[in-house]
Amino acid sequence: DPNYAYITSYPSGSRPNVMRSTNGVRGSFYGITGSGSGIGADGANWVTPYLLDPQSPNILYIGTTKAYRSIDHGSNWTQVGPGDMTGGSGTVLSLDINPNFTEVLLAGTTSGRVWYTTNSGDDWDDITAGLPSRSINDVASDPTNPNRAFAVVGGFNTEHLWEWNAGSGWTDHFIGDVPANA
Repeated sequence: DPNYAYITSYPSGSRPNVMRSTNGVRGSFYGITGSGSGIGADGANWVTPYLLDPQSPNILYIGTTKAYRSIDHGSNWTQVGPGDMTGGSGTVLSLDINPNFTEVLLAGTTSGRVWYTTNSGDDWDDITAGLPSRSINDVASDPTNPNRAFAVVGGFNTEHLWEWNAGSGWTDHFIGDVPANA
């Protein structure tokens, strides 16, 4: 629906700052993540990760220290999954939704955790085991195989590109000792 457009800016206090226009990209934008939206004052990353479901763009996801889902273009939000995805430190830094299996999502945190769900965020599995303790700068799900994912990590003195397969866990892919962002 071309009437809906979204932008994000740095957090407003301890809440993410996502704004929406219902009159297209040249329309007026107003906040949809403030007090009363259903999103708590959890803390948020400087660039708040949010996603639109590519098959149902009325469904949005956003990451703070938790994951939230909206089924009405961001008018109302509900927390989905664990009450803290970070282990008590940091924020969700990266989110991904599989374009062909939209019930499959990934979340990566600044505290080095990766979460995986196969039911649109209702239940999440912590699939971090086997990764170095680094910020998860980006995550991506394989569009042809919902049981395969990738993560890139920051920092030095470790591998930076990792592949995950359900049942076998993480495998590193050497790309040099340079932090990866995407």
